[in-house]
This record gives sequence, C-alpha cells and structure tokens, in this order.
Amino acid sequence: MGVLSLLTGSTIDHFNPAFPELETPCIDPALLRAKILDDHPQIQLLQSVVDEHLKLVELAGESHLKSNLALFSNFSCDVPGTEPGYGLAMEFRVDFPGKLKQAKSAHRKSARAALKKVQRQLESISSHLLIDAQETLNQFVFSEKNIDFSLRRLQAAQERVRESLLRYAYLPGDVLEKVQQARFDYYMAAIAYIDAHAQKLQQSAKLLSYVPESCGLNSTSIHHIN
Repeated sequence: MGVLSLLTGSTIDHFNPAFPELETPCIDPALLRAKILDDHPQIQLLQSVVDEHLKLVELAGESHLKSNLALFSNFSCDVPGTEPGYGLAMEFRVDFPGKLKQAKSAHRKSARAALKKVQRQLESISSHLLIDAQETLNQFVFSEKNIDFSLRRLQAAQERVRESLLRYAYLPGDVLEKVQQARFDYYMAAIAYIDAHAQKLQQSAKLLSYVPESCGLNSTSIHHIN
C-alpha cells in the first residue's frame, strides 16, 4: 500500500483485490471431446472445405462433353419498293475431347487426391486439438488437487504461527526465532496457495478457449483463509 501511495501520490485507505471471474470450463472428457469436434472453429472451417471437395469428386464423374448453341439472324432491303429479306441460322456444336475415358479418370483422380489432402489436414488438426485439450484437462485436475494440498499446508502454517505466538508470550527470548520462522513458513505457504489458484485460472482459460462454456459439471470452489 505504501508503494502504491508513493507511485500515485494519493493515499489509499482500503484496497480489495478482485479475483478473476471465469466461466466454469467443461471438464467432462467425453463431452469436451464431442464439443471440440462439433463446434471448434478450426474444425468447422476444415469440415466445410472437405464438404466442398466431396461435391467436386461427385462432379468429376459427370460427362466432359462441351456443347454450344448459337442463333444468327439478318435483315436486308436491297431494292427500293420490294419486300425486305429475312434470314435465320442456327449452329449447334458438340466437342468430344480426345481420349474421353482417360480424361474423366484423370479428373476423378485429381479430385480424390485433393479430397484426401484436406481430409488429412482435418484429421491432423482434430488430433492435435484433442491431445492438447486432454493435456490441459489433466493439468486442470492436477491444479485443483494442488489447491486442496496448498490449503491444508497454509492452514497448518497458520496454526504454527498461532502456537509460536502463544509460547512467545511466556518465553520471549528463546521463542522469538521460532516465531519468525513460523511467520516465514506461513508466508511461503500463502504464496504457494496463490500460485496454485493462478495455475488453475490459466488452465481454466485454456479449456475455455476450446469450449467457451461449461457442460453441467462444477469444479472445486475457492477457499478463503482469514
């Protein structure tokens, strides 16, 4: 508080840090996997590309004949006083490519090769996302367990400080060093507890980057030490 007052030039009477508030992430492995495969933007984009290539493969099996229909007309009046002349012509042309069967086969192979390429991309991206999400989920579960462990450690350190202060009231000379050590242990336990919450927040944010919503399951609550 003193440092903040020095930096800002203002007196700060009371300061309450705000704990970050995040949505509860989806921590059910099966639901997390399903939601990633169904709703993740990268997968949706690649799936749309795969669908387009599937249509191209279907079109590749159709005929490659090219046809053209043209209509021509003319009007003439060469001699004054006579009926004008009219003309109408129609042209219909069909192009047969050489080696039609080979051309159709090559076109189908090209379309299928392009389809397989985007399908492999989809499989690779999906696999990478699922593996990374599972690792993040594992880290999230570990962080919750670490919070419980850090809390118990902090509570034990708090109790040692209380006991040391009670002893110091009767034996101040011999117990002072133990009081200071107990306070230092309490400080280190508090730092570890805060770090455990920070790790959980990081993993929560990462899980929410895959699926920005919960899936009906709640994680452990935040404990407060007085």
